[in-house]
Amino acid sequence: MRILLFLLVSTLSLNAQNWHPPMDPPMILSGSFGELRSNHFHSGIDIKTGGVVGKSVYAVERGTVVRIRVGPTGFGKALYLRHPNGKTSVYAHLNAFDPAIAEYVKKAQYRQQRFAVDLYPEAGTFTFERGEEIAKSGNSGSSGGPHLHFEIRNTANEHPLDPLNQGFSVEDHRAPLLERLVLIPISADARCNGIRENVILPTTRSGVGQYRVSDNRSIQLTGTWGFAVQTVDQQDGGSNRNGTVMLKMWLDDSLRYVHDIDEFSFSETRYMNSLITYDQYKCCRWRGTKLYVEPNNQLSFVQGNPAGYEFEAVGKHTIRIEAEDRRGNKSVLTYSFGTLEPAQHDSAVEDPVVLQNKPWLVHHEAHRITVGDARCIIPAGVLYTDTYFPKGQAAYDNTFYTPLYRFGHQEIPAHTYFTLDLPLAAIPKGLRAEQLCFVEVEESGRKEWWPGEWKSGRFIGRSREFGRYAIGADTVAPVIDPVNIYARKNMSRNESLMVRIKDDFSGIDAIKGTIDGQWVLMEWDPKTRRLWYTFDERCPAGEHTFALEVTDNCGNTAEYVVFFTR
Repeated sequence: MRILLFLLVSTLSLNAQNWHPPMDPPMILSGSFGELRSNHFHSGIDIKTGGVVGKSVYAVERGTVVRIRVGPTGFGKALYLRHPNGKTSVYAHLNAFDPAIAEYVKKAQYRQQRFAVDLYPEAGTFTFERGEEIAKSGNSGSSGGPHLHFEIRNTANEHPLDPLNQGFSVEDHRAPLLERLVLIPISADARCNGIRENVILPTTRSGVGQYRVSDNRSIQLTGTWGFAVQTVDQQDGGSNRNGTVMLKMWLDDSLRYVHDIDEFSFSETRYMNSLITYDQYKCCRWRGTKLYVEPNNQLSFVQGNPAGYEFEAVGKHTIRIEAEDRRGNKSVLTYSFGTLEPAQHDSAVEDPVVLQNKPWLVHHEAHRITVGDARCIIPAGVLYTDTYFPKGQAAYDNTFYTPLYRFGHQEIPAHTYFTLDLPLAAIPKGLRAEQLCFVEVEESGRKEWWPGEWKSGRFIGRSREFGRYAIGADTVAPVIDPVNIYARKNMSRNESLMVRIKDDFSGIDAIKGTIDGQWVLMEWDPKTRRLWYTFDERCPAGEHTFALEVTDNCGNTAEYVVFFTR
């Protein structure tokens, strides 16, 4: 049995210092650093604002603004301040900038004629002292509710750092919760009580900071297995299910896994999909953290057995899992199970999991999967581990221009893009080439749009989601619904002109609003579908014409024109 030795150092960062709080206390978290999010780790902490926008946001230390971002998704409105101590602070989902910054941003938006901008002011253009107000909190971008997303980064490499390990603190007397234990078969001969499938075991508290499995059945394992745990953490004053930053696992009193997410690089964040029980997330919307390291998992902050645990000694074994937060609150789950020698037939080629049209893919090799004339080209490194990969052709669906092809399934994670290459002899009559697209049909029936390009009888594109694909089209233009404007309306008492926009499939690609033929700044919030222009000197008293064009990702355009007065 392979034994890993670890030198564990559990101290606060030597760079921790006395920062000014980014908001007035109390600081209650709705999201923690390193939390497991969709395809990424959370790069900061989310600070509650009581369900409202417009609260003061402060510079945590003297610094200069080095970056300003505005966009409809992601961070929304965000500021980046560089400090003399080698750190950069980030403030996101803002509602409003400091007035001087707001004017600078607006000029850039009109100069570029676009709402979304990414600006890098010269150092010293905007400087703030410690504790000076820099912005107002908000709900902009891909925010699920009013809050401040706050980060501390290492300026030298842009790595996000855990603010709670950098001198910021929150009231926290609550230990992490350990909610489920998952046993994961890895080798072809892996069996639990004779069956090869994930074993999900709920837990219950057995004492202060102590957990046990509540399923009392006897477990006997053969082959190589991995372990995973579903864990969440909570702080005082909040009920949010936040992430757990530190995990350890012992197998028979030997430390075999360590996980301390204190820092990471953005280039490695998608490896999160290798760390989690991705299949459970896709089917059931919960994530466990694997307590072993898959072969193509290149995360810098995990150490553990590669590709699971093989039990050479037959008999009883015990695992102990420890979850800890930055304040030293700790929970422990202990579980015992038995192991047996694999049955001789379990290693045979005719293993039940090796089915027709379900080839075995090696993670470090490139693969070309074919179904008739359709191809899926998978570069080396797309997969995190060797994988059984179903393929095939579903029944023809007359809503598509090709059969529905299966290339893997949605519970297999892909780290980078693979290529889809499907046959399509000609562009269907009545369609423009740009209207064609790949349609991913999820197991639930939900359809997702992916772009592609028609070339000489083939339709080619990229995806990062395995599953079922066909060639379809988006021929429907976006919809524009006026909110507070109609023909000949007197808008003199309105602060803004607002519409709602939506698209039924491929998504909105471009927006252009004009007043009397001149481009005006339309702010866009996709989660509410709101699009608005705030009246300013560009729309003085008098009669005006407002025109709006909204184009989707397949080139379908909707137009709206209305006359109004001010």
